[in-house]
Amino acid sequence: MKFSRPKAYYSMNKDIYKDKDKNAIRISEFVSYEGETKFTNIAAKFVIKGKETYFVEGKKFVVKQGEYIIGNNEQISEVSIAENTQGLCMDVSNEIITEVLSNHFENPDLNEFLLTDKFLINKYNSQNTNLGHKLSQLSSNLFPTQKEDLLSNEFFYCIGESIIHDQSLIFEQYSIVELQKTSRK
Repeated sequence: MKFSRPKAYYSMNKDIYKDKDKNAIRISEFVSYEGETKFTNIAAKFVIKGKETYFVEGKKFVVKQGEYIIGNNEQISEVSIAENTQGLCMDVSNEIITEVLSNHFENPDLNEFLLTDKFLINKYNSQNTNLGHKLSQLSSNLFPTQKEDLLSNEFFYCIGESIIHDQSLIFEQYSIVELQKTSRK
């Protein structure tokens, strides 16, 4: 699916926080939207209300209320919104991810997995992941905005730890599958 120009009806896309390191938090509201979006650094797109449909490399992800999609490194996706939807987008810099990895995790292959095209773009239910719990908590505090609580870099380190913890479980499964593939050759 390829959209020629973004088409939006009743939109609000607002930066809540953005810093020089490309850590960011945005909220959005759309009645309808069709266009491109990208995953900057490591990015999570959480649906607070409604439904968003993403098309990434031929795969379709329908992300409903309480779910999120996560991707990395400028990965472009098409997004379609056909109903009243509120969303929360969060970008965590590769520098924070790298620093958290070096301080808390001993596997250099995990770093490569997270920060390259090996990263698996996927959809998650917020109730089943550490990051999901943090996104749910944050979203309940953003309307109305409470920006002063977000100005701490520690916040993004905490989010980075949640991302790495969740994705390390995916990485373990990925590594097992890759090992099985190579042992069959």
